[in-house]
Amino acid sequence: MDIQGLAALYQSKTDGELLHLAAQIEGLTSDARFALTSEITRRRLDASSVGDLDNRNKLAETEKHSQRDNKGQIRTLLASKVDSDWH
Repeated sequence: MDIQGLAALYQSKTDGELLHLAAQIEGLTSDARFALTSEITRRRLDASSVGDLDNRNKLAETEKHSQRDNKGQIRTLLASKVDSDWH
């Protein structure tokens, strides 16, 4: 995709989507980086929000995994309790 196409694409994104992309900027081509940076600057988005958003996303993902692990542990404990009460 050319720079004009990238610019149009980024203009159609929400602020949150742009900040999410900015958190992963290392994986973008140089043209995509330029277009993304230009759009973020045009909107006057706070660059420090990029790190905050990335940290919030990582925290939410960690919490989701932790909740799944806790549910699994609770099921195991309940199963063992029911098993021991049954015998």
